[in-house]
Amino acid sequence: HERLVGSEMCIRDSYRQGRAAALDKIMGWCFISLDGKRCTDYYLLVDDFHEGYALVKDKIMGYCFINRDGHRLGDYYEEAYPFHRGVALVKDKIMGWYLLNTAGKRISDYHDSPRDFQPTRPPHRPW
Repeated sequence: HERLVGSEMCIRDSYRQGRAAALDKIMGWCFISLDGKRCTDYYLLVDDFHEGYALVKDKIMGYCFINRDGHRLGDYYEEAYPFHRGVALVKDKIMGWYLLNTAGKRISDYHDSPRDFQPTRPPHRPW
């Protein structure tokens, strides 16, 4: 499913929402536009876009969500799962797990375990 974009970059899958995850073998993962131009920073790991945001893992700071232009939504998190039905399950290093909406706002109390939430589907990360 990968195709060569440039001499050192490969696309992971097909384009979704006008962006494709691409791997630069030296720099890491980023998203590229339909014309092949890089439109985000490089990351250690990237997921596809869900409800306008992609879950990415920074090499130093942890997990965060970015929009199609690479702008970060909210904070960095110790752990996180992609958005589903308008919410994402995230873990703050100090306070614990909570639900985040697509506006970047906490919409639940803090909990010790992700199992304390009863999602409409089990949390899933592609990596």
